[in-house]
Amino acid sequence: MNYTEFLEYVKGHITDFLPEEARYANTSITKSQQNNDVIWMALTISQIAEGVSPKIYMESFYHMYECGTNIDSILRTIAKRYLICRRNDFVGIGQWIIDYKNVKKKIVLQVVNRDKNISLLPNIPHKNLENTDLSAIYKVYVNTQDNLDAMICVNNYCLAHWGITDEDLFQTALKNTMRIFPAKIESMTEILEEMYGGIKREEQPGHAGLEDFKIESPMLYVLSNAKRFHGAAVMFYPEVLQRLADNACANLFILPSSIHEILLQKDTADAELSADKLQDIVKDINRHIVEAVEILSDEVYYYDRKRHLLSLAKDRYQSK
Repeated sequence: MNYTEFLEYVKGHITDFLPEEARYANTSITKSQQNNDVIWMALTISQIAEGVSPKIYMESFYHMYECGTNIDSILRTIAKRYLICRRNDFVGIGQWIIDYKNVKKKIVLQVVNRDKNISLLPNIPHKNLENTDLSAIYKVYVNTQDNLDAMICVNNYCLAHWGITDEDLFQTALKNTMRIFPAKIESMTEILEEMYGGIKREEQPGHAGLEDFKIESPMLYVLSNAKRFHGAAVMFYPEVLQRLADNACANLFILPSSIHEILLQKDTADAELSADKLQDIVKDINRHIVEAVEILSDEVYYYDRKRHLLSLAKDRYQSK
């Protein structure tokens, strides 16, 4: 089956894999806009008298099918995911989210590329990161009874119902994000040891505090959060880049590895790679390794510790 045929098959047969009381649902396939204006196809299973229904994205399931997984096994997996969503009351999330008291301590920020989300940003509150091509958007972070992490996008409708200002939203989200997703820095060596050396992550101390951590040249360092989930948002955390630059006694090059992390390199007079070369690396990785929905930017950024300024890399290290 091609992708279109796969979607139609799933839509037509998924109810056969649901419990008897849930088999009279309406099913539909809709387009869902993701980061970077990427479109994913989503299955919706709507029960009678239920409001908002969870969306189950089909891309990963079609990949399973292409890799040889039996279609009935895929349908059972989709049905299980849907039932988990119902058990966690995602079907009632629409009414729950518009009550600000429910979500005030759960609103977090994520960073996206402004130029790659031109059709999304007008519909949602956001805050631009000055001197860059990046913006912060807002999600409601929900950790369910099944230990699932769900992120629900905050749109203009939500903000209007909450009755708070854009700045109130940003400050609340920033405070929550720093609490729920504290910043963490690791050397690339530590990351590679975890990936290929058999060292389990819990065995690595990391450097969550950052207070005394010192970036050395010419090594690369990964700055993210403890979960490595939308960790590029750490660029909005006050004083994080400043503290790291001060500890290194140098300015920093910042490479946007993905929406989940950024790479830091100390700038020195004898640096082997200038920003234009670093940008070539970023572009190449984005084209061949990073999923389109997880790309942050093709740019390279520069943190000037004396000016306390984050900007696109330019001047002596011209990036364009």
